[in-house]
Order: sequence, then structure tokens, then C-alpha cells
Amino acid sequence: MSEVIGMEEILKKLKKLPERIQKNVVVGAVRAGTKPIAKEAKALVPTNTGTLKKSIGAVKRKSKNKNIIHFSITPRVKKGGWYAHFVEFGTYAKLDHPMKKQRTGKLGKRRRKIVAKGLGIRPHPFMRPAFEKKGEESINFVREYMKKRVDKELAKL
Repeated sequence: MSEVIGMEEILKKLKKLPERIQKNVVVGAVRAGTKPIAKEAKALVPTNTGTLKKSIGAVKRKSKNKNIIHFSITPRVKKGGWYAHFVEFGTYAKLDHPMKKQRTGKLGKRRRKIVAKGLGIRPHPFMRPAFEKKGEESINFVREYMKKRVDKELAKL
């Protein structure tokens, strides 16, 4: 994990603001931090119709703890990204899968035929590589957003 230079100063300034504004600044910063990863995921995703590419974005998630702000960068199901996991991980049937018990009977026979023919979708990872490539840049976006926004809010007081 990398150390973010200058965050201590920003956090000291942030504590001078009212609690409601503190929360708005942090939520905005986290949302800004999702943008480089989402942009990279859109660049890496294979496109036939473009639906999956359009569905990638940041979604704010609810948390049991009110002090935790949670965003996910994900293909959104309501926007047509329901099949993203098939693209990311592929759909090859494996007979030696450690989590599956060996099937017998009709289902086992059908599964062995599918594997023998090599049917399925090859995996084309796009979410994990996007995170690995743009994770550091994302942290920098959060820092820069907070720096600008905190100074702007302090100027209003």
C-alpha cells in the first residue's frame, strides 16, 4: 500500500469544516477516485454492441457502518451489464474444477462432451487489470479532489 503525501494536512483542514460538509467532500473524493479505474475498464472491455462498455460505472453501496463510504466500480445490471462476469472469467467447463464434484449420468456425459469440444467463452479480464493499472492514479485523484474542495469550502467560511 502506498503512502499518500500531503493527506495529513488535508485531513486537518477537513476537520475544521462542519460534519455534513466533511461527508460531502469525502463522498465526492471517493467518487472522483473511481473515474480512472472505470475509464480504464471501459478501454479494456471487448465490445460487440457496446452495451457492456456503457454499463461500467461507479455505484454507491450502503454500509451498516455510517462512517464507511463504499463505492463499487462495476458493470451495472440495469444498464445491460448482466453478463460481465462471463466475459471477465470465461465459461469454460472444467472436469477437474476443485469446487465441483464429478458428475455422473446424463449431466456428466453432457459436460464431458462440452469440455471435449472446447466450447465456452474464453476469459477476457478487464476489471482486475483496470484496477491494477490505475489504482495509484485513483489515489492521486482522491487527494487532488480533496485538496481543491477543502480549500474551496474553507474559503466560504
